[in-house]
Amino acid sequence: MRKILSGVCILAFCLAQTGCWDYLELETLSFVMAAGIDVGSDEGLTLTVETLEVKGGEPTDMSPYVTTTTGITLFNALRNVTNVSGKQMFFGHSHAVAFSEELARKGVGEAVGFMQRDVGVRTNMWLCVVRGSAAKDVFTADAPLGTSIGDYLNRVMMLQRRNPTFIPVQIWEFNRALNEVGLSPVLPAIEIIEIDDRKIPLVQGSGVFKRDRLIGWLDAQDSRVLSYLRLGKVTGVLATEMEYQGEKERIAAEVMTSRVELKPYWENDELSVAITVNLQVGLHELGFATFDYSRPELKRMAEEALARELKEDIERLIRTLQQDLKVDVVGFGALIKKKVPSAWRKVEKNWEEEFAQLPVSVRVAVLITGTGTLAKPLTGRP
Repeated sequence: MRKILSGVCILAFCLAQTGCWDYLELETLSFVMAAGIDVGSDEGLTLTVETLEVKGGEPTDMSPYVTTTTGITLFNALRNVTNVSGKQMFFGHSHAVAFSEELARKGVGEAVGFMQRDVGVRTNMWLCVVRGSAAKDVFTADAPLGTSIGDYLNRVMMLQRRNPTFIPVQIWEFNRALNEVGLSPVLPAIEIIEIDDRKIPLVQGSGVFKRDRLIGWLDAQDSRVLSYLRLGKVTGVLATEMEYQGEKERIAAEVMTSRVELKPYWENDELSVAITVNLQVGLHELGFATFDYSRPELKRMAEEALARELKEDIERLIRTLQQDLKVDVVGFGALIKKKVPSAWRKVEKNWEEEFAQLPVSVRVAVLITGTGTLAKPLTGRP
């Protein structure tokens, strides 16, 4: 019995002396907030990383620090950052990766594949494509209301539903779209704009990809409509111009509830898709001084104006995708494969050509269910 107790004590003592085999000292790490990838010289890559430099004091000061290196591959460039910084890059708190337009047009598949495969890179980081500038220029721009560009990009992505002028995409989502039949990927677009002598990275619009290569762009409004179709619901604010008694004014309504349905049909060996949108909105802005929207006929007029505007926006997006870009980023193909597999088997091999000719009908119905605290226009005394 004593031998058994002695053995247990020795084992417990040995276990207490063990440590983590992959333990790293905090001082040896540099915390990456975001990264940018550009085309480098000699067919290589230029990698820009934004880290936080922590300085002691009361309170602790954290300021962004940008480092740029080159490499034959992304992994090689990442290791070369260590030689410049003297620290290992830690991506556990990283928010976003931005590709330059030049790199995106050549293809981002290898870079995304590395990020998907490497155990040190989080696959829930946001991906973006920079329009008209190098990716490194994003990280030398001014961060609005924040300490770093990476933190700013993360907050913008998280708040996208309030103003869906782009579609946020994480690494794993982009990789899934690359491998999914009947759905081409998109990435949020970043443009560097100037406001009061400050350069600001504005996230707005979308880069459209054919497989892993950028082929074109969607503006903010088309990206907004695309998000409606892909998410199956409408969010944010609807605005349109309306004419009443010879005047034209803008009206705006916030979406309260919505339902977007995409339904494929296969009849007489012909494929088609019907898009149906039903909305309930709250009216927030109405510029007419004499427009009494408590009257049913005037309320119906405002509903029809909002519905007409959204219907035209959807139809314009479909025309752009079918006639100009010739790529299915809505996911009609994936929907047909799921709902009408017998039809998909006939069109799968030539889906790009079939998509360009696919008849798509659009129906939108809007119901105003609230007008704030006023049922009639605000007027002053005569």
